[in-house]
Amino acid sequence: MSEWRDFNGFVQRSPYDNFIHEMPLLFKIFTFIIVTFAALMIIRSVRNWIRSEVSVGSVDSSTKPSCFVTFEIDGGNRLELHVMDQEYGLITEGDRGELSYQGSRFKGFDRILKTE
Repeated sequence: MSEWRDFNGFVQRSPYDNFIHEMPLLFKIFTFIIVTFAALMIIRSVRNWIRSEVSVGSVDSSTKPSCFVTFEIDGGNRLELHVMDQEYGLITEGDRGELSYQGSRFKGFDRILKTE
């Protein structure tokens, strides 16, 4: 760290070094945990922000997810996802197809057309 010698030859520490070295161990551990937690939250937020899809265009309230659709996936499990208004209008009850999603984020739905 930053040390210097005074006129009498004694090693002197900077005020910051004195503060760190004289801090109780429990306080150092608590500070480390808080800083680590904050860093992990920042990393997680940045990772989610990078993976999110951004649509560029005019500001329009219809571009925000405002509807829910419940999908029944293999095994009878149900999954409820936010969808855009445009997608909501294209999906009807009883449609079968391939669902694309990531976590709780709806990516798309490709309907399989019924042939008779």
